[in-house]
Amino acid sequence: MLVLGSLLIISTIVVEFAYNAHIAYDVAATQRDRLRAEYLAQSAANLTRLALRSERELRTRFASLLSQLGSSEVTSDPFCKLFPISTGILQGIGQGSLPGLTNAEGETENESGEKPPEENPPVDETEEQPDLMNLGGDFMGSCDTEERKINLNAFAQPLLPEGGPSAPTASYEDQKNLLYTLLTQPEFEKLFEGKREKIRDVVNAIADWADADDQINEALGIAGGYEESLYGDLDYKPKNGRYLSPQELLLVPGVGDDLFRLLEPHVTVYGDNKINLCQGDEALIRAFLIHYSQTTPGASPLNPEDERTMGAVLESVRLACQQPTPQPMQVAQAISSVLGGSPGSAATARRSARSPRRGEPSEPSDEAGSPAPAATGASGLVSRISTQNRFYRIQAVGTVGETEVRILTVIDTQTVDPNLWKTLYFRAE
Repeated sequence: MLVLGSLLIISTIVVEFAYNAHIAYDVAATQRDRLRAEYLAQSAANLTRLALRSERELRTRFASLLSQLGSSEVTSDPFCKLFPISTGILQGIGQGSLPGLTNAEGETENESGEKPPEENPPVDETEEQPDLMNLGGDFMGSCDTEERKINLNAFAQPLLPEGGPSAPTASYEDQKNLLYTLLTQPEFEKLFEGKREKIRDVVNAIADWADADDQINEALGIAGGYEESLYGDLDYKPKNGRYLSPQELLLVPGVGDDLFRLLEPHVTVYGDNKINLCQGDEALIRAFLIHYSQTTPGASPLNPEDERTMGAVLESVRLACQQPTPQPMQVAQAISSVLGGSPGSAATARRSARSPRRGEPSEPSDEAGSPAPAATGASGLVSRISTQNRFYRIQAVGTVGETEVRILTVIDTQTVDPNLWKTLYFRAE
């Protein structure tokens, strides 16, 4: 019995030790893989920044050559959005072929379009071949521009002092109407069940969260009561300050999870009051065109169901944007040529077409991205359009085995020197 008891105790100790060692090994392996994945994601983010720097130089150097290409061959979208950087692409370049490049028979072709030779020199399989791209995992990095979205902080600008605490500026009201028009697009229709008064209430609440007064601004110079009345028994009140991230919309009455998921891709907290139509998605471009046609003297009202006219103006915008360096005046003229109205003043066009000087922001805004007032004398459609980008959102993913790390960062590329680009937002998960 003594021997059996001793064996039982020893067996228990051995099993417990083995179990604890296995758990410790798994934890250490997971931490190792996470560290590798994080560094891979960081590498993807840094390569994406390098691509942004190189793109500016390439577009400037080859602008004349790009202008000679057919319009279908040119786009103003950043390269890192069109061609996300990944380990697969880098490995393909290192091996002299890119994945997925095959001929009609499904055979891989080389750069000249010819089939590779059938007989390759023999390889000594016993000799280990160096793999310079064996990183122990994979990464992918892509980017997008923030100027193609509606800036929520347009509502945080000062209100008109002569109109009292409830008198927003014309730009404030213009942004509200644009946001309202966006929420009337078909993709949002199910959320409001055809009741447009709910849309107006949500738009007012989104604007009132950031504006400086305590009144619900129903329209230009008209107050609709106290903002705090919308928050009921909630343990917080309107912020009356700048949005720090789009996620703050979830604190606004009337903005639930379903609406936020649809609205988030269209809004930002960086930039100014202008929209880069050359990189916006179709829903926002449609809303912009409808809003312009309804608020511009001399413009023909655009019926959202008139697909013929909508298609014509969308095509006109697309052609204007398919230039090596599209300018706001070109896009404005493309819109006004179909819908009528004035594209803008000549002075505004010259300011929009001028390249920014060293250290000067591409669009008027402060270094934190808060909206700046429009330039004096700017009028017409051209003052609402941007074609230059300053704020970029970079998404990077690193994967090692089953471990994945995602990095989201927003950078400010205001300065010419990439080493001075500021990181405005960073999150790793």
